[in-house]
Amino acid sequence: MLILLSPAKTLNMSKSSHQLRATPPFAKDGEVLVQELAKLSLAGMKSLLGVSDAIARLNHERYQHWEQQPSKQAVLAFDGPAYKGLDAPSLSDEDLQWAQERLRILCGLYGILRPMDAIKPYRLDMSKKLANAKWKDLYAFWGGSLTLSLNAELLRMPEDERFVVNCASQEYFKAIQPADLAGPVYTMAFPGPSVFAKQARGAMVRYIIKERVTTPEGLKGFTGTSGEWQFDDGQSKHSEFVFVRTAGKATSKAAGKAAAKPAAQRRKPRSGRSLVVQAQASAGGVGVFQKLGRVLKEKAQGDLDRIFKGASKTREKLGVVDELLTYWNLEDAEDTLEELEEALITADFGPRTALKIVDVIRTKIENGDLKTGADIRRELKSSIVGLLTQRGGSSELSLGDTKPAVVLVVGVNGGGKTTSIGKLSHKLSQQGAKVLLAAGDTFRAAAAEQLAEWAERSGSQIVVAKNNKQRPDSLMYETVDRAMREELDVVICDTSGRLHTNTGLMEELAKSKRAIGKRLPGAPHEVILVLDGTTGLNMLNQAREFHQTVGLTGIILTKLDGTARGGAVVSVVDELGIPIKFVGVGETVEDLQPFDAQSFVDALFPAS
Repeated sequence: MLILLSPAKTLNMSKSSHQLRATPPFAKDGEVLVQELAKLSLAGMKSLLGVSDAIARLNHERYQHWEQQPSKQAVLAFDGPAYKGLDAPSLSDEDLQWAQERLRILCGLYGILRPMDAIKPYRLDMSKKLANAKWKDLYAFWGGSLTLSLNAELLRMPEDERFVVNCASQEYFKAIQPADLAGPVYTMAFPGPSVFAKQARGAMVRYIIKERVTTPEGLKGFTGTSGEWQFDDGQSKHSEFVFVRTAGKATSKAAGKAAAKPAAQRRKPRSGRSLVVQAQASAGGVGVFQKLGRVLKEKAQGDLDRIFKGASKTREKLGVVDELLTYWNLEDAEDTLEELEEALITADFGPRTALKIVDVIRTKIENGDLKTGADIRRELKSSIVGLLTQRGGSSELSLGDTKPAVVLVVGVNGGGKTTSIGKLSHKLSQQGAKVLLAAGDTFRAAAAEQLAEWAERSGSQIVVAKNNKQRPDSLMYETVDRAMREELDVVICDTSGRLHTNTGLMEELAKSKRAIGKRLPGAPHEVILVLDGTTGLNMLNQAREFHQTVGLTGIILTKLDGTARGGAVVSVVDELGIPIKFVGVGETVEDLQPFDAQSFVDALFPAS
């Protein structure tokens, strides 16, 4: 049995730790194409690929200096939706070895690739018309050689395993002559939005590998990654296995539209920097909060530069969007929208959110409201800003109208929680607030020392546990009590990092929150979850569980500068309605920036 899959436009060429590495079987043929590509001028490359100047220049330089390009195993280098479904990095060495013998990736430049064949970064779809005197396009270049290669492999297999499982797109499968193969072809079909179909094809390949499927009947047991697909005997034919989404899975365009609020209900993005603190005037007098608000009324260009720099990896991941919209053509609208959806998914916007964004654009195109790539870019940015602000939650840090204002900070281990508290205390102290920190992380030995260092740097005070037996809820109560007696302005409570799946520790967190409210009714005024930006869509699961336990009011997104998965934050706000308060874009004390939706989106999609 052989499995066919398409490549992906998106590549991840970071270093691989896997030792298994092989040479592509058609490497010498690929070199012929590389030589032809190297002859092209920059304008010729742009015309062939149909891409922006920047993408054309990148590929032109690649082919001019082909020998110097890094290489990586194909199944680990490709990074589109199908490869998200396949999730090759999580496969064992035994799985990859099994796949090496059966999985074949059809490819414009390399012809046929095995999973662990080393490839260099390239851009050349099978349908591109790279021609010379000997061939008119890539289909003619490859001719029957790919079919002959597959056939030779099939003939070496046991007779009952001589069949092909086609998970490739039509563009690539068109390079094969099925009638000339030594066995039948079973095409896997997944009706519905293309992004789900692409992910399902990859997940099907993963299923075959993990379950060691070697019969056509065994393919019918595929149910997706979480039971979202099932085999449909009624729609299926002998040579086409149709899988449909199971009930309760919102995948249709209608479902996406129903989930999206009308634009009129969205809160318009504010002009200018969101204030770090929102003062609520009262008879008791909170002049310090009013001063804090005035300090950050205007955007500092340096802060904008930090956000722009911090979003660089996610922006690079979304570079294909510029390419798609630069060469926008209404005749190819649906294909382009599918690729736009794929690009958003790749940057971890999440299927639900990506579908919602693209469906809004699709509807406006159908209504004639969007006609050019520039129109779509503006709508794309506007839609994302709308999702980040539509729930009405304030991105400002609201410290209430009484002293002290209490902020409870929660999160998992290693997310940057204590560091974020230190930076926040520094920011507030710099603005004149008297800050008291609660070293509530009583489990991690170095946590109190780390927070004490931040207290010293920021000029804040700190309360630490009297002994290793003092419970976190007792410490929180004591800290708030002291702040009330000494008329301090802000209390920031650190907590022990915990997995969101640990029920016992999550209940302890809820107990700490109740202790704060017992001493000061109405507190805590903010419950902030610190999320590690490098975790991608896993942050959505974290946010959901913490929100259910303690009722989150905001999020601090850390390590934005170290991730290409910043799109996940849009999914968190969209699905849970929890506003982003701050983003961490570096290591220095100044690199905790108040979140502004428009600035964030501008950093992801800068002006062309």
